[in-house]
Amino acid sequence: MAAKSPKNIALILLFIHACLAVLVPTGLAQLPQIPGLFPFPGLGGLPGPTTQCFSSLVNIPGCLTEVFGSFINGHFGIIGSACCKAITEIEDNCLGKLFPFNPVFGPLLNSTCGQSSNTGANKLSLVPGLLPLEPLNQDIQQCWSSLSSGQGCITEIIGSLVSGKITLFGPACCKAITVISDKCWPKLFPFNPFVPSLFTNFCNNKSGRTAPSPLGTDQTIESKLSMPGATITFPRTITRAIGTRHSTMLVISYKHRRYTSLTSVTLSKSVEEMSINGYEPPQEYIVKDCRFGSIESSPSLGSIPVIDISILSLSSSHDPKEVENELEKLRSALSSSAGCFQAIGHGIPSSLLDKIREAAKHFFALPPEEKHKYSRAANEVEGYGHDRVVSEKQILDWSSRLSLMVYPEDQRRLNLWPQNPTDFKDILNEYAEKLKGMTDILFKAMEKSLNLVEGSFSSQFGDNPIMKVRFNFYPPCSRPDMVLGVKAHSDRSGTTILLQDDEVEGLQIFNDDKWINVPVIPHALVVNLGDQMQIMSNGIFKSPLHRVLTNTQKLRISVATFNEPEPDREIGPVDELIDEKRPRVYRNVKNFAAFNYECFQKGKVALDEAKV
Repeated sequence: MAAKSPKNIALILLFIHACLAVLVPTGLAQLPQIPGLFPFPGLGGLPGPTTQCFSSLVNIPGCLTEVFGSFINGHFGIIGSACCKAITEIEDNCLGKLFPFNPVFGPLLNSTCGQSSNTGANKLSLVPGLLPLEPLNQDIQQCWSSLSSGQGCITEIIGSLVSGKITLFGPACCKAITVISDKCWPKLFPFNPFVPSLFTNFCNNKSGRTAPSPLGTDQTIESKLSMPGATITFPRTITRAIGTRHSTMLVISYKHRRYTSLTSVTLSKSVEEMSINGYEPPQEYIVKDCRFGSIESSPSLGSIPVIDISILSLSSSHDPKEVENELEKLRSALSSSAGCFQAIGHGIPSSLLDKIREAAKHFFALPPEEKHKYSRAANEVEGYGHDRVVSEKQILDWSSRLSLMVYPEDQRRLNLWPQNPTDFKDILNEYAEKLKGMTDILFKAMEKSLNLVEGSFSSQFGDNPIMKVRFNFYPPCSRPDMVLGVKAHSDRSGTTILLQDDEVEGLQIFNDDKWINVPVIPHALVVNLGDQMQIMSNGIFKSPLHRVLTNTQKLRISVATFNEPEPDREIGPVDELIDEKRPRVYRNVKNFAAFNYECFQKGKVALDEAKV
């Protein structure tokens, strides 16, 4: 391939950027920027951390040109020793940000430069065939022709690559994808060998045809990572593919020095689709860990306390003794391992609760293509979707969910708020405002029940605490004895307020080594504490373990609201709750959400790790 001048390389990158803009006529409102693809001044779209990752390369004259020239040309021979030295010094957590859409490139570039430094080479050896991008010759144009004939298909493909949502493909595009010949695929996506198998497998599943798992064993994937003629291999690369008739999950974990990156792509029929068609749940959903009792074991008889919030309100005109009794009930309920109660007298009209339930049912009953308009982006929580895959051993929940940030208001992502039903925004606004008032009463009552001054808990949440609302949908499941709607867990929040389905039960609390059903009480709200409140109370209040069962006959919905401190707040036990009789149980923790996620990735429990 003829060498390209720096000017030509820049023009090529600008051309690619322009093509993406043309292919997405709505702009990038629904398709996020591609961080790390165009790190040149004036192009914009780069987050601060990504710009910082590139800063060390910018300081080396010509280094950026050499790096992107290697990407375009398909070899590393143009990267000089000074640039290579800068590459090997890039922070480990930056590698994945340089080329997030092609997870092979960053680690390979780093490893190659490391080997070059050890051998004292001035230039990297040629790696033919790694990224064989070439001008669009007649063969490649012919390969693209079947896709371009399908209306909007090219846009859907580019959109899926940019956003990570392969489920954007429509029926016409999928039909075109399934007839592409094996000879064409390597020419269409030479830079990413996983794309052909992932696309065709998804479209075969969507059309109802049975397709083999695209990647079966570690050896198969390893050979696909080893390009023809490449001099670099990945001896420390861990790869895994889970294939079933109805889903394919590809998990790639790159380990380089201290750098570890987990990239996952899940291609599956949604739980709604599998439920409607009566499919057996794939292995990824089968619960194998019975540490807390088997699913089919009969729940024990037990009662969840019922507390009247109206009695706890400061504006209450109830007898002081009645207030004191209700405060004692509150303290007892939250101090037990159940850590929850059913709230009545909360002041939220039953008509509004019914509207929230109906809005949830309406949204989840929408056609898949309508719901996918609000899909969450890769590696994000907010939006419509299923479980985030963060571990190879993770068991998936039999549920779909819509997660939305409600407070602070300036952090709302209204593009993810459904427009169908049309009054969704108004209903959620009213519901959230009512819950804010209820939460304020709860904090004051909890403080009073422990003889604390007002604000002892609420002050730790900051001036702009977070409120997130999650709409949950649990379709019928053919194997309720083996599959859970939500796995056993405790919440990371401060408090959680749950609106249950008005007919179908499913929530269970783990109390005194037994699972207890939480019954449906018309217009009551289930309140449970989260891990952060257990820390603030120095272990007096408990964050309960809970789970959600599935059933074979009826769908179930619920709406959970999570109250959390500001992200950068430091939380810790209230000083007045620490003494000689009850020494400090937990240390102070800053940004508990990030701390909790880090523990989860390591297979550890955040509450245990936070102990002194």
